[in-house]
Amino acid sequence: MANTSLRRIRTFIEMYNKEDEIQVEKITGFVNSKYMVTHHLNEEDRNEYLCKTVTDAGHCVSNIIFKVPMENSLTPCD
Repeated sequence: MANTSLRRIRTFIEMYNKEDEIQVEKITGFVNSKYMVTHHLNEEDRNEYLCKTVTDAGHCVSNIIFKVPMENSLTPCD
């Protein structure tokens, strides 16, 4: 996603009608992470992904929407 911004990512999420399922927000308080992608799996379960850049957040959203496995591209946080 060239020239990615939060606005473009949110528009991309809206294009696929996933606003209730996927949220992206800028966060503070983490040393290396600046964006959080939240993927609601159902009413009780969700996955949260911490991303260093807005481009990383865009790739994460894209992977969620297109159901691309992310196991190999994730680093667990403590």
